[in-house]
Amino acid sequence: MKKLLMVLLPLFFLITIYLILDTYSLFESNHVSVGVVDIGKWQVKLNDSIINSSNSDFVINDIIWDDSDYVLEGKVAPGMSGYFDIVINPNSTDVSIRYDISFDFSSLTNNQFVIDSIVEVNNFNLIRTDEYVYTGVISLDDIKKGIVNTVRVRITWVNDEANNDIDTYLSQNTTDFISIPVSINIEQYMGEEIVEYVVSTE
Repeated sequence: MKKLLMVLLPLFFLITIYLILDTYSLFESNHVSVGVVDIGKWQVKLNDSIINSSNSDFVINDIIWDDSDYVLEGKVAPGMSGYFDIVINPNSTDVSIRYDISFDFSSLTNNQFVIDSIVEVNNFNLIRTDEYVYTGVISLDDIKKGIVNTVRVRITWVNDEANNDIDTYLSQNTTDFISIPVSINIEQYMGEEIVEYVVSTE
């Protein structure tokens, strides 16, 4: 019996070692196959500047004013309308993206300036998702086609007699007299539902 144990013990030991190594090998194989992930390229241009993070904050202070028959070229006056564009170009991105643009219009006081519209000029889908937040999606298919989204905000300088004093001052100091803070968040779009903002009627 003792001799039998002496023969079986090394055999059990070898079997145990084999099972441990086989289990470890299986674990390592599974670990590698799960752990290797091909991360898509991510590069988005915002108004021709490459953004390095998912969130960007900046201030709009350059309005392109429409021509007027009643105002000298290069001058701005109440009654004129204009616009600014936000161009989102995911030129080197391997995933669908979602962008949320938040506008801060709090500086446009006394109804001097009115926002007429916020649209995507190429008729791509743009959804109002909060009072001053607009959301769009650029699919991977559209990115491969070179699609660029341009969100245009149109604004009017209201001609109101009650604002004559401040209007006169602004007319004489037309450089950067409008400042609109804007925040843009860009992230990978995973097919989540985008809910449209409903204006309260109460």
